Amino acid sequence: MQEVAGWFKKHVVPFGLLALLGAGCGGESTDDMADVTTTTTTTTTAPSVTVMGPAAFVADARAMTFGTKDLASASDEDLLKVGKLVCDGVGTHGLDFGRVVQRLVRTDAHPTTAEAMALATSAVLNLCPEHASAIPS
Repeated sequence: MQEVAGWFKKHVVPFGLLALLGAGCGGESTDDMADVTTTTTTTTTAPSVTVMGPAAFVADARAMTFGTKDLASASDEDLLKVGKLVCDGVGTHGLDFGRVVQRLVRTDAHPTTAEAMALATSAVLNLCPEHASAIPS
């Protein structure tokens, strides 16, 4: 139990990165986009290819909602730190996947269980697929 508590305490600061992810995203608007022109291109659709790895995790994280935090504006490095914490939890520290999700829910981002599960699932599948069996089916 102390190992689990120690792991969580050691990683509260990186989970605190989630607090910073939303900072500066107050919806300020500027006219910088006024000079942007729009062009239309036609492309053919390629067959669907499943992309895995860090780039796929970052893309997933940016596309999802996560409580009060705007993951779309987070740096790749910050997103990967959070993803690696998930992997450390289920891998190195042997936490149950559900417990890792619970810890994400308890962060100051206050994501829903579904949002935390989506982030954790993407992290495991893309950053530490050797632990994919930890994800409940």
